[in-house]
Amino acid sequence: MSDEHGERIDTAESGVPRMLDWKALADQRLNRLVKVENDCSVMHDRLDRLRSEHDALLLVNHDYLKRLHALQKSAERCHQALIELDRRCASMEASRSWRITAPLRNFSMRTRRIKPVILDAVRWVIRRTRLGPAFSRIAPALHARARSRLYP
Repeated sequence: MSDEHGERIDTAESGVPRMLDWKALADQRLNRLVKVENDCSVMHDRLDRLRSEHDALLLVNHDYLKRLHALQKSAERCHQALIELDRRCASMEASRSWRITAPLRNFSMRTRRIKPVILDAVRWVIRRTRLGPAFSRIAPALHARARSRLYP
């Protein structure tokens, strides 16, 4: 059986309510109240800790947002510089001097690719044929210079 507050009333086996022990009931309610107050105090402490963590995170977030804004500005400046360089490069490639010197640049690129092959052939001639010693007798300074470039 329960009273109007939902408290259980101890009844005898005959169904007649016994006398309530008001002191025990008051102690139970006091203990429950102390427990609730303790839980409330713990929750307030936890709430204070969470608020301080929240404030710290807001400061960190603000710093990150400032840094992000600075990086976005820097990226925009880099993008503008890239656009300017592309414009200048296109202007240079459209110029008359760039078109006139195109064959010279192509020849230069081809000789750079062929140079190692030529150097290998000259090394082979100096080492394996009779021209090597004859070359050193005829033009010793040129031979020394060639050896220094062939064998760095």
